[in-house]
Amino acid sequence: MMITSGRHGRLALALLWMLCGGWAQAQSSMPGAAANGNEARREFRVRHVTLEAVYFNGGSVLGVAAGDKVWVMRNGERLLPLIVKYVAEHSASCLLENSAPAGNSPTVKIDDTILWVIPLAEYLKRLPPATEPERKPAAAAPIRRATAPAPKRYAGRRGVSNNDFSGQLSLQSYGQRDQGPQPFDFQESSAYLRLHAERLGGLPLRLLARTRTVRRSRQAGIGGWQTQPVAHRVYELAFEWQGTATPVEFAVGRMLRHDLRGVGYLDGMAIGSRLGSRWKAGLFAGFEPDLSGYTVRADGKKFGGFAQMKMPVRKAGELTVAVTGVGQYRGGEVSREFLAAQTDLNWSRRFYLTQYAEIDCNRAWRNANRGTLALSNAYFNLTCYPQEKLALGLSYDARRLLRTWETRTLADSLFDASLRQGWRGQLSYQPAALYRIAIDGGWQGQGNAPAVYSFGCTASAAELWSSGLSLNARFSYFGNALARGYYPGLEISRRMLAMLYVSLGGGIYSYRMSSPASTQNNPWERLRLDAHFNRAFFLSATVERYHGDTMRFVRGFGEVGWRF
Repeated sequence: MMITSGRHGRLALALLWMLCGGWAQAQSSMPGAAANGNEARREFRVRHVTLEAVYFNGGSVLGVAAGDKVWVMRNGERLLPLIVKYVAEHSASCLLENSAPAGNSPTVKIDDTILWVIPLAEYLKRLPPATEPERKPAAAAPIRRATAPAPKRYAGRRGVSNNDFSGQLSLQSYGQRDQGPQPFDFQESSAYLRLHAERLGGLPLRLLARTRTVRRSRQAGIGGWQTQPVAHRVYELAFEWQGTATPVEFAVGRMLRHDLRGVGYLDGMAIGSRLGSRWKAGLFAGFEPDLSGYTVRADGKKFGGFAQMKMPVRKAGELTVAVTGVGQYRGGEVSREFLAAQTDLNWSRRFYLTQYAEIDCNRAWRNANRGTLALSNAYFNLTCYPQEKLALGLSYDARRLLRTWETRTLADSLFDASLRQGWRGQLSYQPAALYRIAIDGGWQGQGNAPAVYSFGCTASAAELWSSGLSLNARFSYFGNALARGYYPGLEISRRMLAMLYVSLGGGIYSYRMSSPASTQNNPWERLRLDAHFNRAFFLSATVERYHGDTMRFVRGFGEVGWRF
């Protein structure tokens, strides 16, 4: 797990429609852009992530511009390509929508690396006048060569100061006002805290904490409001020992570790050892928390082991293989035992392949009519760049609902029918740095149900006429033997006063059913605002209005917070 220093936190939103990036100052210790032949590159850090966007600490003062392509990196691996959508002086954001085929987008995490590469000539044009006469990037970072071997799997981390704290404290509010004949109103207020501490007491000890205190109120029909008790949720609270001077690493507490494929949340301990520069292996054990309220669940045990390997493939490629064996048990009975395996291959920065699979070992009650071994989850994702401006993607997704001890009494048909087998392809063309066109299409089958076909097209333009104005248009279509629908949408955004993003969008969801024949139209409008008063304090707000046949409500979200 890569650990880096940081002075600014992330914005943890739970809604899909959050727009604009936070203000995160680039670290003063960050090196300048490194020259690589005819390219210039920098590495930034992800500062906060929403369901819709990724925000990192690279802004216009460092040369980043809307329309630039970046890569999300983790432990030297390229995980996900993104397009920079909005840029402020010290921060930038990328939308996650359509960045990867459906169902296969990797999870972006705080402190992931953002790799930014542009042509050297373009970088020199973006330099401020004070540095332009030098006609070269800053030389603080080492020069990388395209033919250099891939980095080691467990590279050393950049130095940070002792007792280095960063994080975020914010107040959030979400509400919905239903305008239908049977109104369902909802209101939620919460306080969110994220804390990240490095080198506690001068030791290679790290603290990760994420908590939220929530209060919800609901009103159904003509009845009065019902307020639920205040809930305190601990999403993560763990100490990690990850020193570079010792091959042994461990973590204890409530954790969600990306290097343990398939494990998910764990209340317990994980210990691992680096075996040279390519291998890492270890064990984990603990309890599986109750995710409905993020409470401790002592009757749910989880333990297993993991092994990971990373190796260069000749001079231009890299192969990563990770295998995890997981056992889940309830009250002494088997809930699930499976093997999770993931393989990642990249070649010459033009070819990227990810494969993931889970194989269940069925014992005891799970063995009835299912066989000893069964493939439960599988997908692969292939992305290639035949030309600099052209990207092609293809993915296959075959996942099914997972039977556990709690669901063992349900009919097998409910699980068999939920198997999804679908293909999806994407083509993206970027004729210029600020313009992008993409088309995607897919096919999905679900048991004996009619197959579903889908198609989409996206066009975007940023910084039109150097005014801070951006446009994004999307058209989507789906259909099968029983229904069809389409979804056009348009969003206009404007950067103002170097501290404010304003976005106005609208569209319509339209569905047509064949039996019985009917049509449903649900238009919507959205206004989004993101303000950064300085490099620590921020304010975000979103209002949406739906006024159609089946969707009639107004909902809003607001947040005010402090990043430290």
